[in-house]
Amino acid sequence: MSFVIQFPGDRSHLSTIEQHAQDAISGGGVFAFATKGGVKEFFNQPHIMTLASERDFRVIVGLDAITNTETIYYLQEKSDELPGLRVDAMLNEDASRTFHPKFTWFRYPTHSSIIAGSGNLTTYGLGKPHENGAGNWEAFNILRIPGVACPPEIQNIEDILQFMERNGQLLPLNNSRVIERAALNSRLRPIKAHNIQRLLPPLPQGNQVEAVAEINQDYPEVLVRELPLNRDGQADVGKKVLRDFFGFTGQPREILTQYVDLADLVHALRAQRIFVNRSRNYRIELREIRDLDYDIAPDNGRMILVACRLDERLFRYTLIPVATHVSHAQVSAILGPIPLAGRRLMRSAFITVEELKRRWPDVPSNLLPINVHLIAD
Repeated sequence: MSFVIQFPGDRSHLSTIEQHAQDAISGGGVFAFATKGGVKEFFNQPHIMTLASERDFRVIVGLDAITNTETIYYLQEKSDELPGLRVDAMLNEDASRTFHPKFTWFRYPTHSSIIAGSGNLTTYGLGKPHENGAGNWEAFNILRIPGVACPPEIQNIEDILQFMERNGQLLPLNNSRVIERAALNSRLRPIKAHNIQRLLPPLPQGNQVEAVAEINQDYPEVLVRELPLNRDGQADVGKKVLRDFFGFTGQPREILTQYVDLADLVHALRAQRIFVNRSRNYRIELREIRDLDYDIAPDNGRMILVACRLDERLFRYTLIPVATHVSHAQVSAILGPIPLAGRRLMRSAFITVEELKRRWPDVPSNLLPINVHLIAD
């Protein structure tokens, strides 16, 4: 048995897994948490890719924290792409207990190996230097088990996974309960244990701390957009919004949307495909428009959509009719003056969560992400 300590910026965890994937006839990994960046880096390794493409590789990811909808969608894409890869999610229903193992195993013609330690399927845990830091301190053991037949240690892993399957704890990635639990994780912005100050009132400039979550900053956090009167349940948002906020690049794309009404009630999660039809209408489906009166304000103001991007796939939104006088006036002010002449174009703006809260004090809290203190990863 070997014991390795991974220093920040050191890739020893990922490198060790990649080395052991070479020439393996089968293998797998169980990880408490995963991120899209970690999954992408993991399957960028040639030997891991070969094992998952041409042989047999199984992955289990937990949903107690961190693992969000963009990660689940990306894992599903990898499963569709790699014939030998099977991925399931561990849905832990016991809130008083955390699913927390992290290990990989490999079988060869002459022996088997197990790599068990503290690193998750995240860029921090795998050791890849990250733009917000140089990765985690991690540690792991490497156990080599001689013998051709399946050793008791590997058989024990397989027996436990089979038990979890029979118990309904391992579910396919497209299971609605998996998506709903991942969506809850998408709303959370984890904070390092020693950075608990983030939960307290703001500190003087220069003393702020950064969140741990690997959040993609390529897209805006919040969209504020006027909506024209259109067909029931359809919101024309324009090409720029569809591309820069919802991530539409020309090919049909599935996203998850969730309506939060002005009373702060969260409605059901809904999957929808965004695409552009032959009429070149850049729109998304917002069914709740049907239940709201579309009025035009005396100053020519229109219904306003406010959407928050929780990750690459998940968006929460609310709708503000003209009749909602105070909120409509506050949010309309974010968009600037209404054009007095010429064609009436719909106004839109990309802003931060903090600016939205400052400009709209009554913003529904369930619309927004929240900062949380997580001890693990």
